[in-house]
Amino acid sequence: VSEAYPPTRTHANACHQNGSCVDAVLTNGNNPENIKNFINRATAAGFRPVFETTSSDRAAFLRRETGLSASQITHVAGITGEHFSLY
Repeated sequence: VSEAYPPTRTHANACHQNGSCVDAVLTNGNNPENIKNFINRATAAGFRPVFETTSSDRAAFLRRETGLSASQITHVAGITGEHFSLY
């Protein structure tokens, strides 16, 4: 978990201010296989995971490689690095 509650910075989504979501990063790399595995496991555990990228091209590439949807892998303008948001 790279960002939880209380948040260390201002986030666009208010869930960070009320403690109902966290951000997470992988220590073993943001390759398509690891991203898909994390999303599948987080979903099975009852979370709604979203992998957020710093560019629309990267998001499109990852969706093609993983078969995941735009609601699971998305570009978010202005973020400082790729990460998962867990809702």
